[in-house]
Amino acid sequence: MRTFGEIKKAAYNCSSRSQEDRSATDEELLNVLNSRIARAFTEGHAINPWAFLAQVAVKSNGQVWARPTDAAVVLRIEQNDEPKEVAVVPFDQQNIERGLPSVYRMGNQYWPVLRNPRLSGSLNFWYAKAPTAMPSGPKAEIDPLYPHGHERRLVLELAIYMANKDGRAEDAALLKQELEMEVQRFVQALKLADPTARRLGSLY
Repeated sequence: MRTFGEIKKAAYNCSSRSQEDRSATDEELLNVLNSRIARAFTEGHAINPWAFLAQVAVKSNGQVWARPTDAAVVLRIEQNDEPKEVAVVPFDQQNIERGLPSVYRMGNQYWPVLRNPRLSGSLNFWYAKAPTAMPSGPKAEIDPLYPHGHERRLVLELAIYMANKDGRAEDAALLKQELEMEVQRFVQALKLADPTARRLGSLY
């Protein structure tokens, strides 16, 4: 159950009192779903960013490297020609990592620290990815990095939204109770996953 159509159908089926013809439009529900997915990713990044890992090589424009546009949290940067870490240092403490090639961040760009060892060419960015918004259409799929086995959380989010819009307060209250349990399950699953990676990770 990874498509918009499947999630929407499951949300309607959460209550026998759901009235599809009176509820929200597909465009409205898609916006709600994208919002809830983004919130789940943000929660996940804070707990275990390595569960949302992506990697890309970024070319220098001659002076700086652009931060990947879909990066929520940059976890590690390496030189592209060899797997050697590139340290990210504060702008006002550029000499604290003398043994490593270093960069400092200014806005959405990384600038090289102008000392040896010097940096050039491409850098590999490893980062926790922000979700890609679902396009319109019943077969549109949620971001593949959304944790499998936790789609029920999204179903309940939509079901609660529709219940509130239809004035079904009792349904909404019951669904919120189940949603709280699903959110806790989501959180616990991320806490238990890949503990070594989480312990060693650093954030830029």
